[in-house]
Amino acid sequence: MKFFRDLKTDYLESRFSVHESFAEWFLKRKLGFWGKIIFAYLLWLVWIFFFSHPHYIIFFFYGVLLLSLIIMLIEWWKFRK
Repeated sequence: MKFFRDLKTDYLESRFSVHESFAEWFLKRKLGFWGKIIFAYLLWLVWIFFFSHPHYIIFFFYGVLLLSLIIMLIEWWKFRK
């Protein structure tokens, strides 16, 4: 969690403007050439996977929702003390 908090503070301090999104900032400032190539390849693989099995999209959203709830509970538990 500390890694993501540090990444968020780095994003908020070094972004070019208020309208620059996290994905744009990450691609421009944190990834090198090979990182961008690997990122594009992974996006292509995810698209192929979901295009060939559309019902997995529903399970993906369930997973994202569950992961978000777990992260929110962990953060709440840490700051409660």
